[in-house]
Amino acid sequence: MVIVSCLVLFQAFGSKKTGKDDNIDITKYKGNKVIVGTETGSGNFREETIILHSGQVYSHNKVNKEYKYEKTLKKSEVRHIFAMLGRAPITSFNHPGTSSSFIEGYSRDKVTYYYIWGEQGVTVPGYILEDYTEILKMVR
Repeated sequence: MVIVSCLVLFQAFGSKKTGKDDNIDITKYKGNKVIVGTETGSGNFREETIILHSGQVYSHNKVNKEYKYEKTLKKSEVRHIFAMLGRAPITSFNHPGTSSSFIEGYSRDKVTYYYIWGEQGVTVPGYILEDYTEILKMVR
């Protein structure tokens, strides 16, 4: 009885996952994901935060080509992010500038929405800025 109790407790608490899957190769991931970040107009500098449908969050810096696991979001947060972006009225807003911010959405490795802004004199729709701000709050 004591051994069975110990095994049950170990399964419940001892094998608790952190959300980090050490076997995942983020460069080959083909599932649903959202990418937010900033870049320069020349594209030489790009920092991005990648949110997988599983909730895993990675940071990526194009210059040093490093992908770093950051954290795992709650399922409710992930559902909220994907639902929020899924209800946006347009799927593309393409107005890059010298310095730009962006939100990209992928479904099975195909772009489903793409927002980039930074161009002088272009008004960015409020829902894009609100979604961007909300996503950053969740992942940081």
